[in-house]
Amino acid sequence: MEKFGNYEIMGKIGSGGMADVFKAIQTDLKRIVAIKKIKPHLAEDQNFIRMFRDEAVIAANLNHPSIVTVYEMGRLDRYYYISMEYVEGKTLAQIIEKAAKLESQVPVEYSLFILTKVAGALQFAHEKNIIHRDVSPSNILISREGRVKLADFGIARACHLASSRTVAGILKGKLSYLSPEQARGEGIDHRSDIFAMGTVMFELITGKKLFAGETEFEILEKVRNFKVESALSSLAGIPQELSDIMRKSLKEKEQRYQNVSAILLDLEEAIKNLGLFCSEKNIAEYLRNLFFEKEKADVESTHQIPVDTRIVSLKFERRFSWKKASMLILTSGAILLLFFLFIFRTPPQSIHSSATNRPTGEIAPVTSRTEQPEPKNFGHPQEKKKVERPESEPQFPSVACEKEKAGIIYVNVNPQDASTYLDGIPEGEGNKVIKNVSPGRHTIKIVHPDYEEEFRVIEITQEETIFRVLYRNGEIQIQE
Repeated sequence: MEKFGNYEIMGKIGSGGMADVFKAIQTDLKRIVAIKKIKPHLAEDQNFIRMFRDEAVIAANLNHPSIVTVYEMGRLDRYYYISMEYVEGKTLAQIIEKAAKLESQVPVEYSLFILTKVAGALQFAHEKNIIHRDVSPSNILISREGRVKLADFGIARACHLASSRTVAGILKGKLSYLSPEQARGEGIDHRSDIFAMGTVMFELITGKKLFAGETEFEILEKVRNFKVESALSSLAGIPQELSDIMRKSLKEKEQRYQNVSAILLDLEEAIKNLGLFCSEKNIAEYLRNLFFEKEKADVESTHQIPVDTRIVSLKFERRFSWKKASMLILTSGAILLLFFLFIFRTPPQSIHSSATNRPTGEIAPVTSRTEQPEPKNFGHPQEKKKVERPESEPQFPSVACEKEKAGIIYVNVNPQDASTYLDGIPEGEGNKVIKNVSPGRHTIKIVHPDYEEEFRVIEITQEETIFRVLYRNGEIQIQE
């Protein structure tokens, strides 16, 4: 494998206008990562590089389950690079494209599940005053386990300050997801992310792009002159709850949703009202059907790839009526079967005693393989019912939770006048021992006037963790 600093490159997994992406092993921490190598011609654009570095540091501090983790940013030879969490799976753009080739589209319940996860990631970032600026299907990753991750926070801001030649290459294929204010060159804020999310929702629900054209200029003009009422005048078959969310997301900046929390609440309410519940397990199975099964015949013999859902309201009605009927039949049959087994396998003399002394708890429902998972409210944990202990059961004293163990970071620098920062707070020059570091993700940055700034992201677990940070002539190495 090719060596790249502290990494061993396993292979190329993607390429775009800004960077080439590689799967790699970080040798010191023995973990698989994704390395994004910035293309050499961009390294010549000082505006881009300066903003790129600043945004990488900000993104490294976004610790959320639906945001791709940034581990480090650095420079090796002529390459600037970012090391980030490796997500084995597909982009939403690839999923939409593959479904279209099968003359289908992503099922509505799966689409809404993905959108709630994206909204949760944006909500977390916006609360920290961080705008994504490039919410699009190519930046929404779906893992093979069904987890949803939003990638490339802040990259679009670096593009905005770059040269026109740089921007032209990077924004290719992204124009369909710009907000009108972005296309007009006006000031933007977090509401531009909300508009972009509305364009993604429109594409998922209707099966077509909101902004399409023969040329990039044509697309850009459509975005600039967009009027929501004329564009969304005919949404036949789309439930009112979903069309309302799309309309409000795509209005002019002052009239659209003013924060992501509001759109997230409306999405969750629509999921509840329409009964469109979904889980990561469902998403994972859908991905297997689309991409990872070797033989289509095997897929068809187990679970069919969901059919086209363009005529949404009709399919909702049919599916729910059949589902209720099948559940009733299965449950009734299971109860009768249990009853007859109980009668024929229980000795006659014990039947009456069993009837009078048996527990009063209900029989657990029997579910089939194809039954939908139990509905849940997205973003809100289920309240657990308190289980009453019988008086005869011995009571045990409650044990207080053990205090979280703190981490220790040993910093060894050369030159000795290098300065260390932990989460942006200066720790001083020279070798350091930083104690009582709380569990969680932290950013170590080391600065020396003769070298470019370097940072790494470390994670302190609940168990006591010790990190050794070595800084030698402008490069950081981490040992756990």
